[in-house]
Amino acid sequence: MTESIVSRNIAPLFKTKCSMPAKKLGNTLIEEKSAEFLSLENENYKFNVQDYYGEQVSVLLNVSASKKGEIENVKVYCDCIKEQKEGNPDKVCSHLWAALNYFDINDLLDAEFKEMNSSLHRFLKDLADKAKLKDKFAPEEEEAPSDPYPFYIVEVDASLKYLCLSLIEKVLKKNGEWGKEKPLQDVDLRIAKIPYQEDIDALQMIMTSSIQNNLKGFNYKHIYQQKVISVLDTIEKTGRALYILKGDDGPKPLNIEFKNPWRLCMNFSKTEDVFTLNITVKRDQEVIPMNEIVAFFGTDEISFFHKGSFYKFVKGTELHWVDACLKNNQSHFDKEAFVYLMQEIQQYAFTPTYHFNDDVGVKQFEIKSITPILRIQFDQFISGRLSFEYLDGVEFSEFDTTTDYFDNARFLHLKRSDVLENESRFVLDKLDFNYKGGVWLAPAVDLLDKVNELIEKGWKILANQDKPIQSYNKFKLNVSTGIDWLSLKAELTFGDQTFFLPDIVKAYQKNANFIMLDDGTCGMLPNKWLTSNFKALDFGELVEKESRIQFSKAHALMLEEIINQIEGSEKDDLFMDICKSLKDFSGVEKVPVPKTFKGELRPYQVDGFRWMNFLNSFKLGGCLADDMGLGKTIQMITMLLWEKDKKQKHLPSMIVVPTSIIFNWCNELDKFGPSLTYMSYTGSNRKELWDQFAETDVILTTYGIVRRDCIELAKVGFNYLILDEAQAIKNSVSQTAKAVKIIESNNKLSMTGTPIENHIGELWSQFDFLLPGFLGNKDRFMKNYHKKSIDDPNIDMRPLKALISPFMMRRTKDEVVKDLPAKVEQVIYCEMKEYQKTKYNEVFGFFRSKLMSKDDSIKKGKSSIQILEALMALRQICCHPELYLKSGLTEDIDRQESAKLETLMSMLEEIVAEDHKALVFSQFTSMLAIMRVWLDKSNIPYCYLDGSTPIKKRQEQVEKFQADSSIKVFLISLKAGGVGLNLTAADYVFIYDPWWNPAVEAQAVDRTHRIGQTKKIFTYRLITKDSIEEKVHHLQKTKRELAKNVIDDGTIPTSLTKNDLQSLFLY
Repeated sequence: MTESIVSRNIAPLFKTKCSMPAKKLGNTLIEEKSAEFLSLENENYKFNVQDYYGEQVSVLLNVSASKKGEIENVKVYCDCIKEQKEGNPDKVCSHLWAALNYFDINDLLDAEFKEMNSSLHRFLKDLADKAKLKDKFAPEEEEAPSDPYPFYIVEVDASLKYLCLSLIEKVLKKNGEWGKEKPLQDVDLRIAKIPYQEDIDALQMIMTSSIQNNLKGFNYKHIYQQKVISVLDTIEKTGRALYILKGDDGPKPLNIEFKNPWRLCMNFSKTEDVFTLNITVKRDQEVIPMNEIVAFFGTDEISFFHKGSFYKFVKGTELHWVDACLKNNQSHFDKEAFVYLMQEIQQYAFTPTYHFNDDVGVKQFEIKSITPILRIQFDQFISGRLSFEYLDGVEFSEFDTTTDYFDNARFLHLKRSDVLENESRFVLDKLDFNYKGGVWLAPAVDLLDKVNELIEKGWKILANQDKPIQSYNKFKLNVSTGIDWLSLKAELTFGDQTFFLPDIVKAYQKNANFIMLDDGTCGMLPNKWLTSNFKALDFGELVEKESRIQFSKAHALMLEEIINQIEGSEKDDLFMDICKSLKDFSGVEKVPVPKTFKGELRPYQVDGFRWMNFLNSFKLGGCLADDMGLGKTIQMITMLLWEKDKKQKHLPSMIVVPTSIIFNWCNELDKFGPSLTYMSYTGSNRKELWDQFAETDVILTTYGIVRRDCIELAKVGFNYLILDEAQAIKNSVSQTAKAVKIIESNNKLSMTGTPIENHIGELWSQFDFLLPGFLGNKDRFMKNYHKKSIDDPNIDMRPLKALISPFMMRRTKDEVVKDLPAKVEQVIYCEMKEYQKTKYNEVFGFFRSKLMSKDDSIKKGKSSIQILEALMALRQICCHPELYLKSGLTEDIDRQESAKLETLMSMLEEIVAEDHKALVFSQFTSMLAIMRVWLDKSNIPYCYLDGSTPIKKRQEQVEKFQADSSIKVFLISLKAGGVGLNLTAADYVFIYDPWWNPAVEAQAVDRTHRIGQTKKIFTYRLITKDSIEEKVHHLQKTKRELAKNVIDDGTIPTSLTKNDLQSLFLY
């Protein structure tokens, strides 16, 4: 025998996994020599440990080492540990602790062991010495806690109605022995002081699961039947569950094992003509005779006691079955009684498993296949309940715990196949069904494909009231072309029965997903096609009598996409021609630019003109939505010239515009289309112009006039009705939108750089004007697009974009940059508002009388200072009356009191919506202050710079504007910012109050048009119509030195004639 130090190496490795009570009990077992070393085989140390209750427990230690004697792994196993975890359990029990420390007490092994493990022995000895050294400096083990430990004694008695628990407590002494037991009282008050979580959980479960009014004291608990499994499960985790049988001397350790449940089994045998029934409990190959079960408890899940252990039956086992089987565990009867018994058993939802001896003569049915049945209901998802048909009329739900079936008529027994049933579940899983809450779920959009595949695999698919579902034989679409409409028809065929489009749509609207057939079965609708295209079908009008849906020709591309999804669909030649033309504009005739157009169109502008002409050929409306500054107005003028030139006689066209730009239209017509006759249908005397409508090519009017005169204008009839700044009708319920929509015309066009300012719903109103009905019913459109875009900002808008794209031409500056000059300059004329005009005329009259003689000549002796004073006053009123009145800036200033400010703000809002940047120059810092008020009100971020801005702050503002993409506007004092700044981030420039020295204006424009600029620059000069600004602007063309001399030098130049000055103050 030689000394072994195996345990001195191994025990410290598991020290932290062993609780203080387990160590104490283990040490007691060691002292009492309860651990017996049995053998060593292939690195496995086998022990037998007799525990505290006298039970024999097997323990195994597996120590693997390398050839050099280095320990590589240690695994430990004990019979009492439920979850061994491959030799690395979460907790080490008292039995393992006794075995791990065995060699400290029995320190000699036989020579054979030493010889077999000499290298390992040497290595372990060295390791043990180090361990001793380490332990020398280790802190001493904690003393055993003084708190007593709860014990849970289950009273096992078949005569008891409830599971009964006695709660006791014991103190663990320092020597590892348990003290005297005593009842555990005041559980509810003491739970918080219990040191172990397992006991806290167990006691809380017992307190909430027990009947309180018992007669045996507070430590004696009756457990509700439905809580038995939960209570037993929690007390098992403490390791201190005990049981006591009636007549026993004392409690014994209780084993509780619920992981692998048991089944009731009816075993039939036959001797001559007598059938014998023996009832047992089975689990795999294990069998327990029913008469050995002492007691059972529970409701939904039932537990039973057998030889020191609690087990449970499979879920679904019914209590009355257990009770009946326990009382009648063996019976004898003749064949007639046997058949009757089996008939009766089959009536129950739950049945035990069967076993028939060969002598009984029952055939064992060989299961080769089963028929899965899926009963489906419809909503946004398919929800299906799965069952399995084994024989005709023999069906099991997947929740049915019954494993066996006996067929009396055929004297046949079948046993359900887990393998085949799981294969069915795998099929559903592969088809992306998800199991949740007892049903199989899948998106309803894929219903048809999934049903077809399941039917092909031999499944039965049943709908409401177990109606069989069948797929259609044929689904065909047809599109034909009418005079100014398109017609869509559909045929859905099931055998000899055919349904047409209105029936199909109505069925789908009811969320039926199928249509009832004459034979009582359910025909599957083409669900995927309907779901994908139902929004599109909404754009048409149902003509039920003719079994079709009627669409506008504008829907041609949408219809083409719809019918192309179904093979074998039919479409006529004219429809295909329309689609081809709309798709690639191959039908856009390359008509020449009218010779009457005065000017030169850029290539993209020619495309725009031809596109509008193309729409006219199909009697379709459209929206020209180019970026601001790309010349929407001259494209429209070109189209109107073409209409006039190709027709000897035609109706007048009406153009509706905001009041502030009506004179710009007049100027553009004069400049580019002088052959077009036009009138401005505005003012209080406008109705006197009605008689001239027929002889006029273009009638210009405002939205306000149309609102007031819509009833009369609706009676006229126009060739074209054109809306400029068409976002004015974005609100479909506004009086403006309603007014323009009742005016009759052959063609309709609109112009806007911002077709959508706030939400997608604005688009519906504009297309309701251009192509009534094109976007369908407003409520459905708002539900399908506007509401969903709010709920989900990432909603796919591509189908809607594809639908409207042929009828909305939009080019951005970046897209047509190659066709643009480096700088584009335009003068915007603004007509004064009534209040502004009144104030201007008043001041103009005052200064005129002060400066002019009766003969309309300048009075002698009037200095340039007085003239400057007059010019300054009139210029201020042109900017905004408040500048001249100097009543103080407040947020109540009305921007509509100034035509210029209203025009500027409208253009800035459009520029910001198009994601561009703009510089705004003004000589008057007080005017910039008014602009700031309105930019703040409109939530438009901006930078600001004037003569009082410090140099450091000035640079900060420039860098912020250049770098920050959210800053769209820079307000700049013309004198302070006209030179020395690099503002290439901007591509729009506004000269709000033109500086009459052109060189100064040019310097302002050059703040953005300079080296490093990659964009095209658009410059707008805002000029107040019929004011001194307009007169000076015209005078500049011939007298370039006027502004420089009058404004810069403050003197009247000798080259300026008396007539020049007089012209400024003439009416």
